[in-house]
Amino acid sequence: MQNKKENLPINQEMTIQSIGEVVKRIKEEEDPIELNHYRKLIKKNVPLSIRSYFSAYLLKQSLAANIGNKGNKFTRLFISIGKTRRIFPKDLIDLFTTKLNLTKNQIGVVKVLDNYSFLEISSGVAERAISALSGFNYKGRRISVNYARKKNDSSSSAS
Repeated sequence: MQNKKENLPINQEMTIQSIGEVVKRIKEEEDPIELNHYRKLIKKNVPLSIRSYFSAYLLKQSLAANIGNKGNKFTRLFISIGKTRRIFPKDLIDLFTTKLNLTKNQIGVVKVLDNYSFLEISSGVAERAISALSGFNYKGRRISVNYARKKNDSSSSAS
């Protein structure tokens, strides 16, 4: 088997950036208990000698799926619930997909902070998500869902 680095199908810089984003998400957003469960499954079912190929294959599949989603326009939503209510990205994805009958391709990046969260959703269903889920009672708290302000909006209001 020969390596042909010059014929890689994906831009190397984009791949490095994606790997950095995955590492960041693992550290900031993911549930360690759930990740340990997957880790144990991999340890039991994937031989040690091919685990690095296994992770490379998963990365390749993930990048191919993300390239297919680039055509979707996403709108960023603010959700008034976060980590203090034991909310994880998976919970928000499940909530939006079940209540709005969406596919996972219609949901982009989910960022869960301490007291609130941000979720990117296909622009075509953003208004429907806001009207359907604003005021919805989730895990003992009434949540509000609104369009997220742009990052530079908050800095201009400080002056």
